Amino acid sequence: MPKKDADVFGLKRAASGLWSARLSIPRDRWQDVGLAYGTKSGIRQEFLKSLQTHDRQEAIRRRGPALDALRSQVNEKLAAIGKPALEGDWKVQSVVEQAVADALSAKEEIEKASTVPVITRDANGQVMEELPATDQEHLKNVATGLAEDVAQGLPDAKGHLYLTTYMETLAGTATPLGPLLDRWELERDRSVSKASRAMDTAAFNHFAGYLAEHDSQRQGGSITDPMKHLRAKGLERLEPRVLGGFTEWLLDSAGLTAKTVGSRVSPLKMFWDWCIRKHIISGPNPWDGATRGLKQQAARQGNGKPKRREFSEDELLALLQTDPDAGKRWAWGQAIRDLMPLALLTGARENELCSLTVDKVVQLSGAELLGIAVLEEDAKTASSIRRVPLHPL
Repeated sequence: MPKKDADVFGLKRAASGLWSARLSIPRDRWQDVGLAYGTKSGIRQEFLKSLQTHDRQEAIRRRGPALDALRSQVNEKLAAIGKPALEGDWKVQSVVEQAVADALSAKEEIEKASTVPVITRDANGQVMEELPATDQEHLKNVATGLAEDVAQGLPDAKGHLYLTTYMETLAGTATPLGPLLDRWELERDRSVSKASRAMDTAAFNHFAGYLAEHDSQRQGGSITDPMKHLRAKGLERLEPRVLGGFTEWLLDSAGLTAKTVGSRVSPLKMFWDWCIRKHIISGPNPWDGATRGLKQQAARQGNGKPKRREFSEDELLALLQTDPDAGKRWAWGQAIRDLMPLALLTGARENELCSLTVDKVVQLSGAELLGIAVLEEDAKTASSIRRVPLHPL
């Protein structure tokens, strides 16, 4: 028999008719949660919290706070054993984000359901053809009904926005990028350095600028906030033909070098890979092969440049003695001037020096010299986490 609507989408109904909130644990976190709660099986798949009502509409209204409470309890247990929180502490913040979150959860349940036809007969043995033929079709009907109930409980404009976003996301035709980027960025924050996150930001800023320029030309209007425009775009509606023009735009319109273009495309490819892993979209990744040929272009661009060499003594003295405000006042002139002796006497990278704060200045054990500490959050690689002594000069 098809699953009942009571068993999916954040709700569960007991035989008595009493509703409960149902927090489903993602499959890849079953073992973490099982360890946190010390279950005999070593896994935990779900949690229930009674909503103290027999009315479905009232259960839907109470579902959100109950799920938040359950998630907070689980996250406290996970934190106690040093494990990351569920959903990366991501919280729904708007009607659109709520709709996307609910639709993606429903979509996951639907995809797990059977596609085998189910024949249902009435009391007279006649086939009930008006009923959904498969579990998946049944769950799609359930998902639509629940979404309509939620929308009815919202003001008209918000209800319409919720239902439209929900149905488009469920159908896989227009999942807004904004909520997905928020979730992806929180996961990235847990696994990569600040320097890598800065590269992500630069990549999506350029991508937002490219889409804003492309859509402005196509629509005949002007887009004043490219990032807001990007976040509202439907993921599935980004045409491969449009994506394919991004590298060309970076080289020609943005004037970036081939090497830098590769660093702008890489975060986009990783984001699309994440969306595929989360079953938000299906493969293949449209960015596969997007950087092909860039290495050859970078090498060709490098052939015409002067070969890198050491500064001469006179050149070093000129750099270190020049007044950054002479002739023209530069906003960052003094800061750049201060970086040069620090770089010369420590060998630290630019981002490591730019993130230097008082608490990262250390007294090295057994030495009179001061040094600077490069912490994990600023290090480019694991081997970059170190203490750098200052030169005696």
